[in-house]
Amino acid sequence: MSNQKLITLLERINEILLPLEHEPDFNKDRYALLAGDSLFSGNLGLVVYHYNFYKIFGSENSRDLAMKLLQNIIERVEDGTGTLSNYTLSYGLSGLGMVLSLLINGNFINTDDVELGNLDELVFEWAIDRIRNNDSEFMHGAFGAVHYLCENSETGSFGKEYFDILIQELKAKAIHDPDGGIYFDLFNQFIPEYPRNSINLSFSHGITGILFILLDLIDKGLIDEKYKDFALEIVKYLESKIEDVDFSKKIYCHSDSVVSEIITGRRNTRLAWCYGDLNQVVTLLHAGQTLKDESLIALSNKIGITTTKRLDFEQTYISDTQFCHGTSGLVYIYDYLYEKTHLAEYLTAKNHWLEKTLDLLESELNTDYYTQKDKAGELLEGLPGVALVLLSEVGKSQGQKLNWGKIFLLY
Repeated sequence: MSNQKLITLLERINEILLPLEHEPDFNKDRYALLAGDSLFSGNLGLVVYHYNFYKIFGSENSRDLAMKLLQNIIERVEDGTGTLSNYTLSYGLSGLGMVLSLLINGNFINTDDVELGNLDELVFEWAIDRIRNNDSEFMHGAFGAVHYLCENSETGSFGKEYFDILIQELKAKAIHDPDGGIYFDLFNQFIPEYPRNSINLSFSHGITGILFILLDLIDKGLIDEKYKDFALEIVKYLESKIEDVDFSKKIYCHSDSVVSEIITGRRNTRLAWCYGDLNQVVTLLHAGQTLKDESLIALSNKIGITTTKRLDFEQTYISDTQFCHGTSGLVYIYDYLYEKTHLAEYLTAKNHWLEKTLDLLESELNTDYYTQKDKAGELLEGLPGVALVLLSEVGKSQGQKLNWGKIFLLY
């Protein structure tokens, strides 16, 4: 595929994003914090975008904007006027820590350029409190913070004993299933629409996200290999929720995303980064590789190849290009899976969704789709996330691998 269309669309996105800076409107709605300095919906996401645009195209405008936005965010944190009011990854100080870690590792800034005091200690204490209160999920809970601490471990001051404490706290919250697996009560205070006592299996808000980070900690030697048995018990629970598909009966999904007594029958879920079968695919693959279990890798491949056959709206519920639950997220996931497995089906799926992304994006830009939704500058559900996927594609042709995927667990 020629990069020219990619580059043209990236230039159009850049024209939209260059003048943007988020200001929270507290009179608008209760999610105003998300539109301030947050990572997933605010100015930190724009920092990530401009930094990567600079990495690929050498744009001094983007370099200067990334630095300006970052400096403004840090100043607001220091003087208490910012919106990073807690320690979540999505809209708190763990998100700031994650971005700083990426920029330091990318040699964009130096460790001496930023001084955030005892941030890691505060994140650690907050994560323990959240785990104890059944708020362990990735996006808005404890394990997004744990993910930051894990990624920052090379430059941070935390040793294995800190991560051991965190996982021991998680183990204390494990609920044993009659089938031999374990799960967690993950009612999230930020997402009250999920039924109380439901069991969320997703990357974004559930068990697969927690398990994926646990496996990362094992791989990096930040926790002992004795925790492999703990990881395997979580895997057993996930396996118990996997069923066969039958396209002839319009049953496209191997697993639901939420398990609850009030949810009956088989339901199809979206094909996406945030929830659905692809969460099971990447997590089971990770588990198989970490635990050296070929049967888990085979199960991951079985489910994964099934997902590559889901192409239309009825089978995917995909209607736009955003990263969270749109086509660009699928491009990135299938590219990740192809790099890990070298299965041709994943490369075919990646190329299909890349073509779909380019066609949809052209239409969206022509109709101001994201601007009208007031999401143009959001990393998770707006143009920066789409652009990062396309920038990674251009980067490949230049021999560059961008590191922004660490934010979303996939790198």
